[in-house]
Amino acid sequence: MASAYPPSNGNGNGSSVPSIRGASRRFGSCCSALNDILTSEDFSATFEVEPESGVLFMAVGQAEIEPENEGDEGDIAWFDQAVMFCPFCGTQLQTPEEIEEKLGDLDE
Repeated sequence: MASAYPPSNGNGNGSSVPSIRGASRRFGSCCSALNDILTSEDFSATFEVEPESGVLFMAVGQAEIEPENEGDEGDIAWFDQAVMFCPFCGTQLQTPEEIEEKLGDLDE
């Protein structure tokens, strides 16, 4: 998935993120490292809970987009990947099926 906007995580996402695997747990409840990142007020372009779907993504790269008009500033495209396991403690956070279901709900 690519976006022309930088991830907007931090800024309090940890308190409103969806539950893990349908339980009452939240992204970041598996370990303090992920919780600290998701609840930090500092900007971090690495992790984002996509507000519409509730899927946790991690930025894996970026690319500069050439401007359409000469003299304009180019944009940055962010490439992200859904996170299935916590990179800090290894807890399974979401399955491919859950991600597909959440993203499929947006198409309807």
